[in-house]
Amino acid sequence: MTGLLDSRRIASLGARPAHFPADLREIADLIELCFFDTLDEAGRQMLQRARAMSGLGGLGWHTYRWMGNSDEMDWYHGFVWTDSGKIVGNVSLAPSHREPHTWAIANVSIHPTHRRRGISRELTRLALEEIRRQGGRTAVLQVKAGNQAAMALYHGLGFREVTQRTLWSRHAALCPDIAGQTSPRGLTRPMRRIGAEWQEEFALVRKAYPEGLAWRWPVSEAWFRPSLARRALRLLAGESEEHWVVRAGVDMVGCLIILHRPAGWQAIAVAPPAWRGVVEAPLLRAALRAGAQHHPLSLESAVTNAEDALARLGFARHHTLIWMEKPLEAPGRY
Repeated sequence: MTGLLDSRRIASLGARPAHFPADLREIADLIELCFFDTLDEAGRQMLQRARAMSGLGGLGWHTYRWMGNSDEMDWYHGFVWTDSGKIVGNVSLAPSHREPHTWAIANVSIHPTHRRRGISRELTRLALEEIRRQGGRTAVLQVKAGNQAAMALYHGLGFREVTQRTLWSRHAALCPDIAGQTSPRGLTRPMRRIGAEWQEEFALVRKAYPEGLAWRWPVSEAWFRPSLARRALRLLAGESEEHWVVRAGVDMVGCLIILHRPAGWQAIAVAPPAWRGVVEAPLLRAALRAGAQHHPLSLESAVTNAEDALARLGFARHHTLIWMEKPLEAPGRY
């Protein structure tokens, strides 16, 4: 991001562009204070890395930006709100990988002592203005379900709801419920994906999740087509992945994608609306039986009525996030 908005104008609001890496420690502390109840282990580790980077000098910072996690580094843009030199508000920006000219807004966080002063609205407006200046045509963000104040703010700025996803987590532990279970009537036994099944899996996910595989990430063929180059890159990063599928007769009706990462395993369960609440537990049971039970596992899924079945497998529901978007080319307030 180059040439941010006019600094004199935004300074009159109490805001300024975030300075990286100098501001990272204060920003990380503020985000942790505001989102402590929704942060997962990966989020906490990211904040720890941000604090560590706050003390890097110019050479160290540029070296880290070159060698670090590119997805994580995308977020080191944004604005902060200051009071007497202390950061009391933040908004982060990052290009989205879902579609060209789409940007994501996140980490809109205001210190409790400075809330209800319109700071969230002004920071979000600055973010939208900067996205437009960068050539962005769409802005996307997430809101925790039940946060009525945030929903009212974003609706007022022209955002609309796109979909909802629920986040679950499971500690590494043995799970007695995975043994001796059969799949619901009509379903085949879940199996690891093999051979050309990746094409069916890709078609299933594209139809079931047209809004994106995960937030900021599109349903891309590259996620599904077997590739020695991608496998090698994952191995270099200490990562790997596995895919599970389940069928009703000859039709694939669900899949489970698990990414093995050093900080913990992350899974995405996908099913068409008619099969949600039916296929998630059998898929997860098969993956747990194959070894996933020995690792911390986070899960993202569409909103489902499978909560009791997932709880028996050791999963705890964290929260549901509402995905919202705003087309910036459309007229309206921003």
